[in-house]
Amino acid sequence: MTRDFKVSLKTFRRTKLTYLQHKLRTVMKCYTVNSFILNDVDNTFVFKKTFKKCGIQINDNTLNTGKFEIIEIPDSDDIIVKIYVK
Repeated sequence: MTRDFKVSLKTFRRTKLTYLQHKLRTVMKCYTVNSFILNDVDNTFVFKKTFKKCGIQINDNTLNTGKFEIIEIPDSDDIIVKIYVK
């Protein structure tokens, strides 16, 4: 799955972990993102997720992996964050 998000570079640098976790919830259509580990060297991450079914929270024990890439927009303070999830 791939998704693009436009965000201010200043905001992204300040709240990178929170921003990625929040956007992963939208991409994966899940309730929460748990055990999130970010590798800043190669922009990869590993996480687990939970989802709700009929009001019951279900833990998914599958270890999901993904990566993100930052594309700078010329003449702007904004960037595009591309999130890839396997």
